[in-house]
Amino acid sequence: MTGTLPAITDVIAKALQPGPANGPVALRAALETEDSPFDALRDANGTGVIGSAIELDFGFLRLLRTRPDAAEAIERWVGLIRWLLTAAKGWKLSEDRRMNELAAILLTSRRCGGEAGFWQLLPEAAAPAAEFLSALAVFVAKRHFVYDFQGTPSPPIWENEFIEAFQRADTAEDWPKVAAMWPQLDHVVRPDILSMEMVRCLARYGFDELVRATDALQQCPPVMEIAGTLSAGQRLRLAIASSSERVRFCCAFVTVARSAGAVALSPDEDVALSQLLIKVATSAEEWRKWMKAFNTYPLRHPHLHRPLGHALAQISHDAAKVYLNSIELHPIPVTNTDESRALISVCLRAFSQQASPEHRQAVWTHAYRLWCDWRFGATTADTHLFDINRSSLDFAVTSYACECMSATERETALAELQKQFPEIELAWHTTESNCITVWNRLLSLFQPYAHACSIAETGADALLDTVIYYPFDLTKSLYHRIMFRVPAHPIRSMSD
Repeated sequence: MTGTLPAITDVIAKALQPGPANGPVALRAALETEDSPFDALRDANGTGVIGSAIELDFGFLRLLRTRPDAAEAIERWVGLIRWLLTAAKGWKLSEDRRMNELAAILLTSRRCGGEAGFWQLLPEAAAPAAEFLSALAVFVAKRHFVYDFQGTPSPPIWENEFIEAFQRADTAEDWPKVAAMWPQLDHVVRPDILSMEMVRCLARYGFDELVRATDALQQCPPVMEIAGTLSAGQRLRLAIASSSERVRFCCAFVTVARSAGAVALSPDEDVALSQLLIKVATSAEEWRKWMKAFNTYPLRHPHLHRPLGHALAQISHDAAKVYLNSIELHPIPVTNTDESRALISVCLRAFSQQASPEHRQAVWTHAYRLWCDWRFGATTADTHLFDINRSSLDFAVTSYACECMSATERETALAELQKQFPEIELAWHTTESNCITVWNRLLSLFQPYAHACSIAETGADALLDTVIYYPFDLTKSLYHRIMFRVPAHPIRSMSD
């Protein structure tokens, strides 16, 4: 039978009151026999001297899962926490050179607090000694990851090559490659419970020490581990305070990457992420790498886009253009649902709500030029369009037509496209597919202008989804429907 422990906050409240402090006697005695207490605790698997000592000192906590009202066990739990608080507050390096007491304190905080985030629940008055915090920071700063993909003495050649390629990308601070490769490596980073306790304690009582310690790290895996230990708010605060590109990127990645188990952000966390993005945008090269890492596959980072839109509203025209340049354009048939397009539109809508008119026009103009140069793959010979298509920049292109073009200019653009439709039938096409592609390309280009004209009348949203516009009434032209194989769409708006 399993259950949950009594509320840790109630136990901490009792431990903060005067009373007996009962430390982990068996564990402390066992650690005295070890050359390296931290290695001994990391290697403990429930057996041996250390494993037996842990069971003697903390095994009673299992009783509380089945009998949460067991008074004797609760008092023992209170006594352990009371000892921990006293020991941490009075800890001195000169009295614990082998770090036995430090290791015992950290394991006790883990065993007594579990996943509840023990240190975060403590009041300010319970802060450990400054020496204790400094010692933790030294350990964090020295964290080094040894790659062991499967724990085998002779891993396959491809695994060694993959790890070597990742190490090169990590050393070169090539964040696009790190972002692409990390999901295949994150499972080999085994969380170290003692390191996690160090990070959580520093995040609560020695944040500046934590910043300096993480800034010293030269590998992504230990930084990813630290970022994963912290809450979203804590890791974003760490990233903003950091002077390290590596720390900033890893904290952002863990916060927004679907592969890292990212969850929706709170309003405060949204603001913090926007602040981090604004900071990164001041460095042109770092910003370029971030945009490539996060926007090549927008769907992989679903919680990035609204804060990114708010950040785009506050950064320079040139930095915002880097964002647009990072978006890969490809035809999206109207019958398909494209989540990346939807997420990009979330970003651009957030941008449009906060940016100045001048900034909006600069960004819409750049997006429009990218879209015009692309023309639904017109310069790519093997691009074939068998239906009307959308693009990831539709929100921006329609916004350009609404805000940067007059009604006369929009009508002129539509008229120029309309003139080209009769020419399709008269031109020579090498294949039927090429002929149909030209027809659908013109119709695809027609959509944003027509939608912008509709917005002027109806006030509809700039993102074109369910409505399709034609330059003539297809219900009266069976010839065109057969000639160009026009599919039957459920919703269509027929333009005059």
